[in-house]
Formats: sequence, C-alpha cells, structure tokens
Amino acid sequence: MNSSRFDFVNRMDPAGRFHPTKIIAHFGRSRATSILIACTAIGAVVGLLYALVLALTLYSSSATVVVRGGTGELSASAAASLGRRSSIVGTGGDMVALLDGFLIQEYLRSPDAMREVDKRVDLFAMFPGGSADPFHPLPADASPEDRLKFYGSIVTVRYSLTRQTVEIEGRARRPDQAARITQALVEVSEAFINRYNARVRRDVLSSAEAEVTAAEDRQRTAQAAIRSLRNTTGHLDPARESERIGAVIQQLEVQRASAAAEQQALMALGAPAGSPRRAEAEARIAALDRFIATERSSLAGSASAISSNLSAFENASSDVTAAQEDVTEARSALSNARANFVRQQRYLLTIASPSVPTKTVWPHTWLAILAGAAIGLAASMIWLLFTRAFGVD
Repeated sequence: MNSSRFDFVNRMDPAGRFHPTKIIAHFGRSRATSILIACTAIGAVVGLLYALVLALTLYSSSATVVVRGGTGELSASAAASLGRRSSIVGTGGDMVALLDGFLIQEYLRSPDAMREVDKRVDLFAMFPGGSADPFHPLPADASPEDRLKFYGSIVTVRYSLTRQTVEIEGRARRPDQAARITQALVEVSEAFINRYNARVRRDVLSSAEAEVTAAEDRQRTAQAAIRSLRNTTGHLDPARESERIGAVIQQLEVQRASAAAEQQALMALGAPAGSPRRAEAEARIAALDRFIATERSSLAGSASAISSNLSAFENASSDVTAAQEDVTEARSALSNARANFVRQQRYLLTIASPSVPTKTVWPHTWLAILAGAAIGLAASMIWLLFTRAFGVD
C-alpha cells in the first residue's frame, strides 16, 4: 500500500487525536471548505423542507388534574413495584396518591384510553390522509399498533412527584381540536376513576349487602313459621299461657284448700251429711276440682295441650331470635363496609381546565434548520475522515 497516500497516523498528534487542519490541508483548503459548506447548506435546506413540507403542524392544549380520596397503607407488592419512588413520598396516604397518579398516567398511555378518546372526539379523523412526519407517523392504512404509536406522539401524560398532580397534554392541527382531545383525556381519566370506584363498591359492599339480604330472608322465614304455628295450634305464646294457667291452678288450689278446711270444720262441729252448709262446701270442692282438672288438661294430656306444642314454639322462637341477631350483625357489617368504601373512594379534581392554544408547538423551524445543518456538517466531517483514512480522492 502506498504509504504516502495512507499516512493516516501522520495526521494524528502524539496523544492520538486528529487535527482537522491537517485533514483540510490534505484535501486542499478550498475543496474541504466547499464540501463542509455544501453539506451544511444541504442539511439546513433539508431541515427547512421538513419543517415546511413533512412536519405536522401541531397546537398543544394542556390540563392538570389530581386524584383525591383513598386512605390506608399500600400492600408490600404495590410498594415494591414502585421501587425507589416509594422512598420519595413516604407511606400511607402519600403512597396511595402516588400509586393513583401513576395508574392514571399508565392508563392514558394504553390502547384502551386511545379507543375511548377516539370514540369521544373521532381522534384519527382529525388527521385525514395520515401523517408523513417521521416524528408523528400515521400511515393512511394504519394498523392498531401504528395508531397507538401516533397517539403516543400527540398525547403526553406526566405525573409530578412533588405536586402529586397529573399533567395532560393533547396536540392537534387546530387549537379547538387540541382542546377537545385534552378535554376527552380528562373525561376518560374521570371515567377510569369511576370504574375503579364501582369495582371497589362491588368488592367491598356486595358481600355485605348479600349477607344482609340473606339474614333478612331468614328472619322473614322464621317469623312466618311461628305465625303458621300460632294459626295451627291457636296459641299465641305457650310459655306465657302455661305461666298464666299455672297461676290460675294455684289460686284454685288455694280456694279448694279453704273449702276443704271449711268442710272439715263443719264435720268437726257435727254437721250432718245432708245439711245445707256441708252440702254447699262439698259442692264448692267438687266445682274447684273440675276447674283444676280442666286447667291441667289444657297444659298436658291431649294433642291440643300447651305442653304438646311448647317445644315447637320454643324452637321457632329461638329461630326468630337468632335471625334477628343475624340481621343486626349483618347491618352493622354493612355499615362498616360503607365507611370503608368511603375511605377508599377516589375522585378526579381538575385543577387547570384544558387550555385553548394560540401558537403552534410543532415544528420548530429554526431548530429543524439547525439540526439539519449540524447533521450535514457531521456527515461531511465523517466523509472527509473516511476518504483520508482509506486514501480515497
């Protein structure tokens, strides 16, 4: 190989660095300068053409929301999933707010959120014919993946750890379209929070409400059973009736003892068997015996007696009492579940409503020109180095 042409090392200083002046000297100052200027100019023109022809002119509308409500500690798995961020905001309610903010952020970036926004504002119809902008690509026959990529390029969601707010930004070709997209994003976020609350309500309250309903059904069944028993037997409360009959029998026995004592006194005084007073005393004793026998037969000794139905009534009464206790406990549990639901319920608060932009945010014409010029300059320098290294004229 000709060492005079491939003396690449000679263009390096002792530290191993290239000297642009030596490269320029190798090619000739005028030629190298022309190449550098031409490539830089071409790059600038390409950047200008991109800004004027290919770039998608976009306006930006922004809104700020915050999720409030929900208390308690995060689970270990949820805290671990947040990693280092969990040490920034602490624990408890702050951690819950952190998780809520990141949930909103991740949801708004998802295909589900994209479809919801498209349903509300006909998102992709705002960009008829698609977009040839390489930074916002949307083919005319875009697939779901292409649409999601384009959606991600015009929708920005950021969660602020310090303020614990979610900043939402939507972009479109017209100011009113940008505001509509951002408003749709806020509405979709609120709908997401409402679905979360409905899920919490279903999980927290449904079982408690079902238990109350079941307990009330058992109570109604027990009450219906004791009503049927009363209608069948003709007894309202056998226990109380037995107590009342027992008291009546006791009174009758006291009266009979008094009548028997009177009879014995008459006999001791020598009253003949057929005397009126003795006959009256015996008649009273006989009547009292019949009354006592009648009352005792109502307590026991027949199918309709109180003692025959007392066990059934006691069982039915126990069922009613147990059902009433179940209803009380179930209602207390439901009240606690409702309080727990209120503690876990979230709501979305809009701090700043979607703005109506007045200036475009894309493209940045001067930035595109400068970027194109820088790329052209870098490409020309690389080409000069390549040609010098491999001896290409």
